[in-house]
Amino acid sequence: MDKPAIHYDRYLGCGPEVREAIVKGLKGDESALRRELIFLRGFSPAGAQTMLSAYEYARCGQQAYCVGPRLQRMFAETAATGVPAQFFRMPHKCIYVATPGSPLELWGDEHTQNHPLGGFYIRQDEGVITFVLWGKENTRSRIPGDDATFWLILDLKKIPRTKDAAGTELLDFDTYIDTLVSDPSRSAHDLGLDIPDARKAEVLKNVPTAVRIGVNLILYLNSLKAAPHRDESGRNAYRGRQNALKNELGRTKNPAKRAKRERQGLKELASMSEAVIVWIGKSIEESPEPPAGTRRGGGGTWHARSGHWHHYWTGPRKNADGTWRTGEDGQRIYGDLLVLKWVAPVYRDMAEIVAARGRQHRFREEKADWQENPG
Repeated sequence: MDKPAIHYDRYLGCGPEVREAIVKGLKGDESALRRELIFLRGFSPAGAQTMLSAYEYARCGQQAYCVGPRLQRMFAETAATGVPAQFFRMPHKCIYVATPGSPLELWGDEHTQNHPLGGFYIRQDEGVITFVLWGKENTRSRIPGDDATFWLILDLKKIPRTKDAAGTELLDFDTYIDTLVSDPSRSAHDLGLDIPDARKAEVLKNVPTAVRIGVNLILYLNSLKAAPHRDESGRNAYRGRQNALKNELGRTKNPAKRAKRERQGLKELASMSEAVIVWIGKSIEESPEPPAGTRRGGGGTWHARSGHWHHYWTGPRKNADGTWRTGEDGQRIYGDLLVLKWVAPVYRDMAEIVAARGRQHRFREEKADWQENPG
């Protein structure tokens, strides 16, 4: 799997003025940050959204969630409909989702054209969720930072809602996102109108897919049996080098030598990442591919049974005498705890489906080989 690309690290490396504004803001002086935001809002709403997301990401401790190519595909093929509202909870006000090996692309301009999706920020503000998608530099990029962005705002109050028999409020993200992206008056990408007509269909298909991956990631983090793997080795290495540099500068008495060594040290630190990498589905990405020609081997036409979210109540529903438990309002109590469970997609060879035609297949939630996803 490709190494995850962290936009924040690239962003600060390409813009000294951005680095200065964010560092000052983190120390309590947000004046430079406000000036940059005012300047960017006048010229590039996408630039302002990107800077604001990068700053909030830094304030939240640089929490980067890495979703590998297999899990990206599985999340993309998991319907984000009928989801209990209470499970859509951000782990932090702003996170970054790295998407190494993503096949999705964003449009830059007529010169650079398509950029591979490197990742995206998810930022929560009052009543809204903002996605800022980042397309990495490509072979057509003229200078570092010649990349692509696309931003999209989800108004939580406008997401279609229904209720099930137990009174649980359910959200339909898929319908809302598709409607939002196809609406020309949407709050999204300020360069959206500059996308050539021949490319718009592709871009407007990739954006909902990326957003669906992000929505399903948040749901997954709040679901049953989620097993994220937190890796702070990069942060520890950064801080260790930072402390070593501080001690070294303290021992250097010559001002000229100290200034030169400080510049060198800052350059070294700029090449390191302070992000906390939270790996999602690491075992899925590391599981070996089955050999060609086997039941789930390479080649041939594949059919995916789409994934979905399953929720249910645990705990007693009835009293000892067999009557329904009720609350103070007289409504039935369906249990003590609502649980969300991910039912992952299942991939099968079409030849296998044809051979099994006529038989009834009951979908099993716990399928031992579900992670064997042919990329």
